[in-house]
Amino acid sequence: MSSYLIIGLIIIFGWIIAWVFHRRSYKSLLENLELIAIEKSGTIKKGRLFSLPKLYFTHEGKDVEVSSASTGISGESERYTYVLFSGLDFKGFEFRILPKSVQTIIDNKIGIRKQIPTGDSLLDKYFSVYSNDKDKIFKILNYETKSDLLKWAQKKPINRISDIRNYDDKIIFCVYGELKDRYEFEQLVKSAINFYDSHKEVLLNFSNVAI
Repeated sequence: MSSYLIIGLIIIFGWIIAWVFHRRSYKSLLENLELIAIEKSGTIKKGRLFSLPKLYFTHEGKDVEVSSASTGISGESERYTYVLFSGLDFKGFEFRILPKSVQTIIDNKIGIRKQIPTGDSLLDKYFSVYSNDKDKIFKILNYETKSDLLKWAQKKPINRISDIRNYDDKIIFCVYGELKDRYEFEQLVKSAINFYDSHKEVLLNFSNVAI
């Protein structure tokens, strides 16, 4: 058997394995999104080939997207599940919330990116918070939003929050990995909506701008 044939068979086998895992993830995600779609009067856009299904609905007149995706981290692909709000206007306000890590600690120590201590010892234990307006981000992190974050942070074996930030006209709320059941999806959507609602209220109170 030639080396070219062996390489070809290895590639084909790899594609088959990837397809099997993809279809398993696709089916699980679709089933859970369909349940949330019923609750939120949303619609499902089914993916093609290796893309995954997405749920779309509206909240307070804003478009919301829920799905799962992968990102490359240090040469490795890592899955995350997200809720994305779009059509927003932040008027220059920026924020980002990341899980506390060796990298965020180093960045803070050498001044690459300075964290904002929230004054909540438990929240500061699990998260690195960044913003160009600490008064606003402190008010966004009210009792309810902090409780939501800590529920995800204290899941075993790791803090499940992956990234919460705004960019362009969007807010994205991400957790690590695939969510396995309806309860976790409902918890994710609820946490993201609570965060968005708190953000909206704070920006309206500070500047009375339409967002």
